[in-house]
Amino acid sequence: MIFGLLIVAGIVWMPLGIQPSADSLDTVFAKLRAAWSDAGRFTGERVDQYTIDAGGTPIDVEARIRGNDYVVSAEPEGMHLLAGRAKGKRWRENSSGTVHVVRADVQGDDFDRWPVAALGFKEGDCTLAGTALLPHPAWVLADQPPNDIPRWLYVDMETGDIVREVSREGVRVETYDFSDERGASGRRRAYRWQVRGPGGTETVTLSDWAPAPVAASEVAIPAQGPPVFDPPAAPQRVRASFTPYRGIIVPLRFEGETHSFQLDSGTPELIAADSLLTDGPVVLGHATATTIEVDGMTARDAAYLPVALFEDGLLGYDFFRGRIVHIDYAKGRLEVLPRDTFSPPIDALPLATDWSEGIPIVAAAVGDATGSRFALDLGSPRLLLTRAFLERSGAAAGITALGEHSKVVHFLEGPIEYVEAHSGTLQLGQQRFEGATVEVETGNPDNLAVPLDGIIGTDELATSEWWFDADGPLTWFRPNR
Repeated sequence: MIFGLLIVAGIVWMPLGIQPSADSLDTVFAKLRAAWSDAGRFTGERVDQYTIDAGGTPIDVEARIRGNDYVVSAEPEGMHLLAGRAKGKRWRENSSGTVHVVRADVQGDDFDRWPVAALGFKEGDCTLAGTALLPHPAWVLADQPPNDIPRWLYVDMETGDIVREVSREGVRVETYDFSDERGASGRRRAYRWQVRGPGGTETVTLSDWAPAPVAASEVAIPAQGPPVFDPPAAPQRVRASFTPYRGIIVPLRFEGETHSFQLDSGTPELIAADSLLTDGPVVLGHATATTIEVDGMTARDAAYLPVALFEDGLLGYDFFRGRIVHIDYAKGRLEVLPRDTFSPPIDALPLATDWSEGIPIVAAAVGDATGSRFALDLGSPRLLLTRAFLERSGAAAGITALGEHSKVVHFLEGPIEYVEAHSGTLQLGQQRFEGATVEVETGNPDNLAVPLDGIIGTDELATSEWWFDADGPLTWFRPNR
C-alpha cells in the first residue's frame, strides 16, 4: 500500500494550558502597543546592558540592536560568546571563532536563552494561539518568523504587558517569566526575567538601555575565525574504527587523556561528555579544552559543549573546517587532506553543499519528490524522512509501508517517532540509489522538531567514497565499485 495514512498533518507542539479565543489579533496588538513600545515593530538603534545571574558570578551581557538585527555578546571567564540575528537569520559564534547559522542546529546552548520580547518582533509573524491563565488572563501569541522556531508570547489582558515567553528548540523548552515592568504608557519594558529550562534557572536584569548608533557591520554575521585544528601540511591518515552501529570512532587525546569520539558531520559543535570535565569553568553551557589532539593535529583552547552522552564525545563541525575530510568506507580509511592543493578524483561526482548551518545540507530526491534540505549525517545510521517533507510530497515520494508499529529513534537533541518504510529511489546529484529501508516520521507532537527534509545516514553514505569540504560549496563522492 502507498504510505500516507500514518502521517497526520497539522500536529504541532504547543505549551500546555492554551484555550481557544474569539478575540482578534488586532485587539491583542492594540493592547500590547499601548504598553510596550517595541511590540510588533522594531525600534531604530539602541544598546542594552544586562546582567545574568545563574547562581554563580554575575555575567555582563550587551545587546546591540539595529531594527530587525541584533548581536548579543558576553566575555565570561575569558570566553568570547556572540549570538545574533541578521537579515532574519539567527547565528552564533563560539569562543574558538566558529560561526554558524542557527536553524538545523536544534541542540542549542545556554547562550541561546534570549527572549524575542526583549529584542522586538514582527506583527506579521504572529497569530493568535488562544488564551491562558497565569494567574491573570492572558492572550497567547504564536510568533514564528520564516526559517525560525516558534515563540509563544503571553500578553496580560489588563496591563498589555508581555508576562511570559515560551520557546522550544529541538526538545529544549525554555520559559521566560517577566517582571519589573517600568516606563510610561507606550514605553514600558520588563527590567527583569527568570528563564527556566534544561540549562537550569537564570535571572536576567536589564541594567541600562539607551538609543545609540549601531552600524550595520556591528550586527552582521561575522566571518569565520581560523580553523580550530591545525591544517594538515600533507595527506594524513587518521586512526579510526568503522563500526556498523556507532559510525566512525576516532581515538584522540582530550586534555591529555585518550578517549574515543564519534566523527559526526551532523553536529555543528565539538561536544564532550560531561564526565570528561576537568577543573575548567563551564559558563552558559560552554567550556574550553586546553588541548584536543587527533593524530598530531592539535586544537588549542578549543570551545566545546559538555553534554550528558553515552559516547566520550562528538567530533563535529570544527574538525571538518580547514581541510578536506576523506572517507573511504570500502577500505575503512579516514584521512585529512590539505585543502589548498586538493583536486577531486576525475570520476568523483560533485554535490552542491551548504555548510552555513554547521552541517552539510544538500538537495535530494526521494522517488519523484524533491527537497533542498537533506543533511549528510555521519552520526545517523538510516535514511530518515521528516513529516514535513512527506506532507508536502504526498504520493510522489513513492513510500510504501513495511509495518504498522511505530518505533522511536533517540538523537542527542531528542526523540523522533517513526515507522519503517520502503523508498523506491534516492537521487543525490547525478547518482541514483535504488530502494532502501527508511525511517518515516509519524505524527507525534512531542517529536524533535527538525527543520530538514530528511537525514541521510550511513546506510546510504557507506555505499560511496566521500570528500567533505566544510569551507567550500561542494562535496564529492564516488559510488563503490
